[in-house]
Amino acid sequence: LDIVMPGMDGYEVCRLIKQDERLANVPVIFTTGLDASEDEARGLSSGAIDYVTKPIRPEILRHRVGNHLEMKRMRDRLADLAMTDALTGLGNRRRLEELLRCESRRLMRSGNWLSVMMLDIDFFKSVNDNWGHPAGDRVLKQFAQRLQEKTRHTDTLARIGGEEFLVLLRNVSLEQALVVAEGVRQHIESSSFELGNQHRQPLTASIGVCAVTPETVEVSELFARADQALYQAKSQGRN
Repeated sequence: LDIVMPGMDGYEVCRLIKQDERLANVPVIFTTGLDASEDEARGLSSGAIDYVTKPIRPEILRHRVGNHLEMKRMRDRLADLAMTDALTGLGNRRRLEELLRCESRRLMRSGNWLSVMMLDIDFFKSVNDNWGHPAGDRVLKQFAQRLQEKTRHTDTLARIGGEEFLVLLRNVSLEQALVVAEGVRQHIESSSFELGNQHRQPLTASIGVCAVTPETVEVSELFARADQALYQAKSQGRN
């Protein structure tokens, strides 16, 4: 990004880029004919990661850009790991909270539905108690796979703690979400889960469903409503 430009200088362009959350993590390198320390300091303080003065030496610039791209890949990888459940490979609660902020804004613009399925493996404690935590971990990974088999690639799946999972369904009404939830429930019930030593066992899941539009319920209430519905499902006999 050049600093000296007609109309709007590079500092202002960089500031606007950094204010846009879709672009904020894009590395910016300033290039300029200015060669004063205060100009370089201003460029770096505005969010740029490097500052190159003219005349530009292409070979040096290529190495600098390559180094910054490699660091960017490492930062992205670390950020992804911080939002991923290590056991199942699904998103974690932090990723869901981040997505929910984005979905809330999208919902206000589009007016479309946003639905949530909150799932809990029934009597999961007995798996850990009778077969040990390694068997419980195997069940959790298999459960995540079963969820992926019955949801769309555009849906967001997450493990939000223990044996509790959540599916975020975009542009899906309550009626449609209930159909998906029943399909998932049947798929879990008809499956058998490997516990170890070639022993397999059927399991069931309880599911709470909630759906919102901007005119009905605040998006921030979505998880709480789904959690209430899940509690109701479990209190009425599970599965």
